[in-house]
Amino acid sequence: MQSLKWLAKALAMVVCLSVFLAVGKLLQTSLALPFPGAIIGMLLLVIALTTLGHIPPWLGEPVDRLLPHLSLFFIPAIVGVTQINVLDAFAWLLLVAYLFVSWLLSLIVVALILQRATRHARR
Repeated sequence: MQSLKWLAKALAMVVCLSVFLAVGKLLQTSLALPFPGAIIGMLLLVIALTTLGHIPPWLGEPVDRLLPHLSLFFIPAIVGVTQINVLDAFAWLLLVAYLFVSWLLSLIVVALILQRATRHARR
């Protein structure tokens, strides 16, 4: 019974993420924004959760169980990048620089969120 509850919550999480992804892609195409629809959808999700003030259990519990396996989601992207053999050396250098900068920005954002969350939890 417990796994059935988790499955229902995971399904609700997938539907929620799919809705935000679809809305992000719709905004990207209709407004001709230079950002990918997935990024726009993710920002909309962050705005919605920030406005809500907490993460609902039906969204948080499946995420907590999937988070330790997050690195597995990078494997298809890495394999896809290694299959690109039309890039010259300069393009590879730009790709590595882009990956480093995006990694650094992600690290900074996560650190700021963690700092804010721990400060909020101490109150």
